[in-house]
Amino acid sequence: MINKYIVPGTKPALSQLFLIQTGNKEDYMEKIIWNESFSVGIPLLDSQHMELIRIINKMIDAKDVKVGSETISEILLSMTNYAMFHFKTEEDFLREHGYPEFESHKKEHTGFRKQTLSFCMDTMDNKNTIPDEIL
Repeated sequence: MINKYIVPGTKPALSQLFLIQTGNKEDYMEKIIWNESFSVGIPLLDSQHMELIRIINKMIDAKDVKVGSETISEILLSMTNYAMFHFKTEEDFLREHGYPEFESHKKEHTGFRKQTLSFCMDTMDNKNTIPDEIL
């Protein structure tokens, strides 16, 4: 059974939590602490969401690190690789269980992939606003 919280609009997606931007360098996002309100009721997906939060929190911890640094590149690469693994797992699960909002949810994943790729490209170009845009 698919938990009601996986239905779009019932709670913020993890990608939305990740992409919050205040526009003010002093207002960096606080670390995300997992709680049951994030749970989709599927242990495998919940554990993967916890790992994504762990990676996001690494970026939050690195807010003062320069864009061209190995730290930022490694975190973005880690996030990109893990997100791709997670999205495949989640999409396979949703498709297998006939999730009615599958296409919409898949589009959210596509948006996250594009945004993450953009961050990676901007990092390679040494764009100085990357940490601000991410956090």
